[in-house]
Amino acid sequence: MRRVIQVSIVLIAVVVLFVSALAGLVTYYNNVLENKNSTLASWNTQIAKLPSQVTNLTSPNLVTSLGIAEVGNTSSISRSYDRLFIEGSVTNNGQGEALNAGLHVLA
Repeated sequence: MRRVIQVSIVLIAVVVLFVSALAGLVTYYNNVLENKNSTLASWNTQIAKLPSQVTNLTSPNLVTSLGIAEVGNTSSISRSYDRLFIEGSVTNNGQGEALNAGLHVLA
């Protein structure tokens, strides 16, 4: 009888260890699946943004620059007028054609 009790205790211990290992394994794989789902959701968000990025690559991308220089009067003969030189440029860095584009400077 004593032998049966010892065997029963050992079997119960083995079952408890097996159930514990199985619970740990299930928890681990649930975490792995959660991480994979999170990564997949992030990729889906990036994929959803791709059409707008493609539109940006095929449309005009205008970049402007403006330079200003003030030059004082260097002539002793003419009236004392200072000069203001304004120079600018517009560059299309995109792939599409930019129609009716320009740089207007109002002074």
